[in-house]
Amino acid sequence: MMTMMNLMNLFKRKEKVELVIGLPPIFEWAKKHFPNIDEKTTIFSYGNKIYAPQELPDHLWAHELVHCKRQGYSESGAKKWWDRYVADLDFRYNEEVLAYREQYRFFKERCKDRNKIFNFGRLLANELSSPLYGNLADFRTAHNHITDEKPWL
Repeated sequence: MMTMMNLMNLFKRKEKVELVIGLPPIFEWAKKHFPNIDEKTTIFSYGNKIYAPQELPDHLWAHELVHCKRQGYSESGAKKWWDRYVADLDFRYNEEVLAYREQYRFFKERCKDRNKIFNFGRLLANELSSPLYGNLADFRTAHNHITDEKPWL
């Protein structure tokens, strides 16, 4: 069950960040590096702003707020973060693991249905192991890193 403290922390962090419905200023630059991104579905964090095609459910806020925090909630921090994210595959993978792990944890604390939690973990692992991020890990590795569970051992 979601603790009140974790829910309060999410809302405190949301206060630092603006949700912008639309494309980020770096979209064309990002598209050159990540040809699989889609303007209708891709969400970007850039400093203290999250750019999305529509409102976000809380579990996606949890994911994107990790990126905002790691970027220092600043434009200069975001620029450095994005440059490294593009150039350093290990950095990219580790940043996404941190964000997906927080997204999974947030969902798991709020959902009581084991099957939904299991399927949500699989969904996130599919995303993390997809071409969107450059196929940086296989599904099992991504799943293990996100959930800290090893159902295939």
